[in-house]
Amino acid sequence: MTKRWIATALLALLAGAASPRPAAAQDKDGPLARQGSFEVFFGSFGINDPVFSEVYASGGGIGGLAITAALFLNIDFYLEAKAFPRQGQLTFTKERTDFVLLPFSIGFRWRVPLGLIEPFVGGGLDYAVYYEKNDIGTALDYASGAHILGGVSLRPGRRAPIALMLRLRYSMVKAEHAGIEVDLSGLEAGASLAFLF
Repeated sequence: MTKRWIATALLALLAGAASPRPAAAQDKDGPLARQGSFEVFFGSFGINDPVFSEVYASGGGIGGLAITAALFLNIDFYLEAKAFPRQGQLTFTKERTDFVLLPFSIGFRWRVPLGLIEPFVGGGLDYAVYYEKNDIGTALDYASGAHILGGVSLRPGRRAPIALMLRLRYSMVKAEHAGIEVDLSGLEAGASLAFLF
């Protein structure tokens, strides 16, 4: 009985040793496999519309969050939500006016793994909710459009679970409210702190 138990245990150990190990276990110094990321973004955004620039300073801070999922062939799917608040003065009365743009985006980006550096390009669709309030009235509406982006991801180590992402993005969104067209397109530049998982 004892010999049979020992033989069974030895066979189990040999089978375990012969079975393939995960890639991460085979190469402890290899790059950390990515399934996705959670990203915190800060940057600047400027709206192209000249009428908007007369009431609000065209450029300002923008921030938001993103979550990504790695698909295949170094392609990621991403979902973003951001906020772009502005304060200004009405052209004639000089009364205060407040504006908030909330862009929601989905898209795909392609990464080029080059060790600790990963350039990327991508694009997708935008759905933007905007709100404006002043003495004249209140406006709440939405618009849709598209965007393209490019940048680079920098990791401090091959198996580091974080990365710094620098990017440029151009959004193409046009809104219409009360018969007036507003061009909410513009260039965005900023950086994200990405937590990889």
